[in-house]
Amino acid sequence: MGYLLDALTDDEVLAVENELALNSHLRLRLKSMREMLFPLAEDNDLYEPPSGLSDRVLGAMDDVVDTAADFETNRVEQSQLPVLSASERDKGNSKAPCGWSDLFVVLSAAIVGLCILSPAILKLQEGARTARCAGQLHEIGQMIRDYAFYRPKHVVPEVDATGPLAFAGVYAIRLSDAGLLDDRSMLWCPNNQPSDQLTFSLGSGPAPKIAELLTMPQSRQEMWQRIAGGSYAYNLGIMIDRQHATPEMQNRPSFAILADAPLRESTDKKVWTVHFGSSSNVLFEDGHIQLMRFDEHLDLLDHPYWNHQGENRAGVDSNDSVLGRSGRNPLDLPRNHR
Repeated sequence: MGYLLDALTDDEVLAVENELALNSHLRLRLKSMREMLFPLAEDNDLYEPPSGLSDRVLGAMDDVVDTAADFETNRVEQSQLPVLSASERDKGNSKAPCGWSDLFVVLSAAIVGLCILSPAILKLQEGARTARCAGQLHEIGQMIRDYAFYRPKHVVPEVDATGPLAFAGVYAIRLSDAGLLDDRSMLWCPNNQPSDQLTFSLGSGPAPKIAELLTMPQSRQEMWQRIAGGSYAYNLGIMIDRQHATPEMQNRPSFAILADAPLRESTDKKVWTVHFGSSSNVLFEDGHIQLMRFDEHLDLLDHPYWNHQGENRAGVDSNDSVLGRSGRNPLDLPRNHR
C-alpha cells in the first residue's frame, strides 16, 4: 500500500520492485490493490464548509488575540504583587473560569477539522475494508482451485439444480467437507457484515456436513441455505443441452467464479450495497480479482451477475457465468419446487 501511495523511502521502493520482479503472486496482488484504489483517485467532489464559518472563526481569533493581550497584562501586573504565604493563598484562591471565546475557538477548530478530514477518512476506511475483502476473496478462490484440481474434469464445487443442495452457498459447505475451509468468518466481507445476531453466530460457527444438512428439518435447512455462503455470491452453474451442469476450471479471464457482494434486486433496479455503493470485487477463473463498478450503463460481454438473457440464474451456455447470493437456486425455482 505504501508503494502505491508513494509513501516509501528509496530503499524500500527498490526492495519492493526487486520482489515484484521475482514474485508473480505479488504482481497480481499489486494489480488488484491498484484497481481497488482507483475510486479514491476519481473522487473529485467538493465539500463546502457551513455558511459563515470562516467569518466566525476569524472573529473568534480576534477574541483570542484580545484575551492573550489581557492575559499578558494581568501576568505582568501580578508579577509585581508581593509573594503570599501558602495559608494566605488558600484563603483567596479561586480558579479562573475558561472563557467562552476559548471554548468557541476549540469547537470551531474541531468543526473545520471534521469538515476537511471526514470525507478523506471515510474513503480510506472504505478502501481498507475493500482491500481486506479482496484478500479474503483471493484465499477462498485458491481453495476453490484446490478443490477443482482433485475433482473429475476439474469442476468447481457443485451446486445442484434441485433438492436441498440447490443453493449457491453450498460451495462453502463442500469446501468445508473437503477440509479446505476452516475459518468461516472469512465468508463475511468487512463491508457487508450480517445484520442479525443469529445469522452472525451461525455464519461464523462450524458448517454442517453435507450428510447433516440432508437430514435437517426443512426450516433449519432453509436457514443454512440462506447463510452458508456468507456475504459472497457464487457461480450458479451453466446450462448444456437444457441440463444444468457445473463449470470446469479452465483459467478463463472473463468467467466469474465468486464475488464479495451479492446482487440485491428491488422493484425497479439491481443494486450492490458495499464498496462505494455500486461495485464489488469479482474473482475470475484465471485467479485475478477486479473491483467492478456497476450501473445501468455498464455493457459487458459476460456480466457477472446475470446471464445472456438478463436473468440472475444459471448461464445459458458454457461460457456464460452468473453469480448468485447464498440462498439462490440456480434455476430460480421457488423453495417448494426444489
